Amino acid sequence: GTGSEYRTTDTVILDPGDPNYVWLTDPARAGVGLRVLVKQAPEWKAAIEQTVYRVRQRSTPIVLADVRQSR
Repeated sequence: GTGSEYRTTDTVILDPGDPNYVWLTDPARAGVGLRVLVKQAPEWKAAIEQTVYRVRQRSTPIVLADVRQSR
């Protein structure tokens, strides 16, 4: 038939970890990443442009964002 199935589990609590560690990815090679320790957070003065597109029949939105670059 076309019956549905569901399961319930106990509540899961995720540890967010140390906020000083971030995941650094290589835009050219999406499968390559490295966990790094942030020495000091940048002091951004201007907002970054960002647009979110919600596409039909797609579970996650497409986010188009500008790029911050060092000078």
